[in-house]
Amino acid sequence: MIISCSILAFIATLCIALRFWSRRLVRFSWGLDDYLALAALLVHHAFLASSTVSVVSGGLGQDIRIVATQNPKAIVVLFKVRQSLAR
Repeated sequence: MIISCSILAFIATLCIALRFWSRRLVRFSWGLDDYLALAALLVHHAFLASSTVSVVSGGLGQDIRIVATQNPKAIVVLFKVRQSLAR
C-alpha cells in the first residue's frame, strides 16, 4: 500500500509541476485553481506521511492485540498520529 501510494504521489507531484511549468511557458498567469491544486497536493503529501508513519511505526493494519504484546510503544505512535489528524 505504501509503495503504490508513493508512486501515485510522485505522479501527482509531476503533474502539478508540469502544470506550473506549462503556465509559465505560455506566459499565462497562475490562477486560483493552480494554487488550490498545489494546496491539495501538500495536504495529500501530509496524509501520505502520516499514513506511512502509522503503518511503519504504529502497527496500522495489524491486530491491535498483537501489536500491544510485541511493541507497546507502537500503540502510542499510532494514537498520536490519529490524534494529530483529528485536529
